[in-house]
Amino acid sequence: MLSLTQFSLKDIKNSVVEALGRLKIEDYLQEAEILICEAFEIDRVKIYTGDYKPSEKQLKKLSTWLEKRSQHIPLGYVINKAFFYGNEFYVDENVLIPRSETEVLVESVVKLFKDNKLSNKLIADVGTGCGNIAISLTKHLTSCKIMATDICPQAIGVAKKNIENFGLEANITLLKGDLFRALENYKGKIDIIVSNPPYISEVEMDALSKEVRCEPYKSLYGGKDGLNFYKRFFQEAASYLSKDGLMFLEIGYNQGKSMRVMCEASENFSFLQIKKDYRKLDRIICCRKN
Repeated sequence: MLSLTQFSLKDIKNSVVEALGRLKIEDYLQEAEILICEAFEIDRVKIYTGDYKPSEKQLKKLSTWLEKRSQHIPLGYVINKAFFYGNEFYVDENVLIPRSETEVLVESVVKLFKDNKLSNKLIADVGTGCGNIAISLTKHLTSCKIMATDICPQAIGVAKKNIENFGLEANITLLKGDLFRALENYKGKIDIIVSNPPYISEVEMDALSKEVRCEPYKSLYGGKDGLNFYKRFFQEAASYLSKDGLMFLEIGYNQGKSMRVMCEASENFSFLQIKKDYRKLDRIICCRKN
């Protein structure tokens, strides 16, 4: 897609911008800068100084990445990198790419600890994916122990890589299993359960962009109404929580009312609140074990 004889950074940037624009990539100007910086291992300022000459190897990498984007492979998978809560995480096609909306989940738990001066709690991150939630919580709640579970061995591998990159092996324990099955030894001992479970409905799955459809189906699809996993949480989670234990779950923007009804109908939990994300959309349900 790029000629290897193009050594002017200005020319290269213009070519990348044009290519991404033709593909109708959202935020194509910003993405062009990211691809160039990552492929050439330079910072953004260098793009505009014009005094850097990339090697043929670097140009080939950029060209390969552009070809992948032309196939609508998500940017995070192309560069194997995603940013969440101020930190950089390794991602690949085995895990969901972290979204900024999920940062509200982390913020909610961190604020709970700060406001109530809590410490030394046991937290379970159910369905950890790349480990972004568990790692972000650990970095802010250093006295806590976190159990991070996932049913997918490949996802466990990605989370392990990220945990090691942050040097948090002593703080986070990885466990493989379907939802709570990996936590059988911790029944009645967990203080807080957090999760970003699959919650896309059947109708919504059909409307997803090509990029999102590249992400793991099992990490997206939540059943016909998108609520399958929440039904299991309200049925199974209470037995793993300690007395007055809390549960924080990410939900779809249009699921707030349904989730409150589900929680209030549960014999196991009491509804606390629905928190909104940065776009003022319902995003997190908070509840307490009865």
